[in-house]
Amino acid sequence: MLNTPDNTSKYNSNYKKALNLGIYGTDLGYTNIYQQNQDGIKYLASIKQLADELNIGQFFDMETISKLATNSKNLDSLLLVTTQNFNSINSYLQTQGRSNLSVLLLTGGWLEAVQITCQVAGKDPKNKELKEKIGEQKIILEQIVLLFSFYKEDENMASLLTDLNGLKAAFDKINITYVHKEPTSKVVNGVLMIEDNSTTTIDVTDDDIKNITTLTNSIRNKIAS
Repeated sequence: MLNTPDNTSKYNSNYKKALNLGIYGTDLGYTNIYQQNQDGIKYLASIKQLADELNIGQFFDMETISKLATNSKNLDSLLLVTTQNFNSINSYLQTQGRSNLSVLLLTGGWLEAVQITCQVAGKDPKNKELKEKIGEQKIILEQIVLLFSFYKEDENMASLLTDLNGLKAAFDKINITYVHKEPTSKVVNGVLMIEDNSTTTIDVTDDDIKNITTLTNSIRNKIAS
């Protein structure tokens, strides 16, 4: 399910290094969820190596990497961690004229998180919450595809964009409906609390999950190989 740290030496291009740095960041979080400490140590080493080779090692000191691991307590936070932990890197790479690497980092981490969530959902097909969590990723994928459209002149990124558009076609079959309702307020222990009464409905079928799982695995395995 995870990308073995032993693959680190295979990644010779910045394109592959950035994508798999993102993947390993997610894998590190996963090993923490399941308390696979020995594997976690190996992922720490791989992350540090790839970050150094990309000249962004200053953002991956041991304190930061440990935080990345311990913040991932469940699958829900695993999906969030990939988009929250690279803000400082993104800002730095923008100023360095290497914003494409930031996009690749985020995409690798996101793909791995979706791939893992799909595998877990496949073993628990009646888990409606997991299916909806996968369905929600439609919104993030739309943003990723938009980002990639700015780098179409790069052969590698153009190729990956083609694959991501194929995945987007599978996600496009999922309907996400947002119904706005006025919020209500109440006082709890002397504190005014505002309750959001709006609802979001995610219509996702078993076939949707199967298609997304197949396509995500294919893209991720191509990246990790």
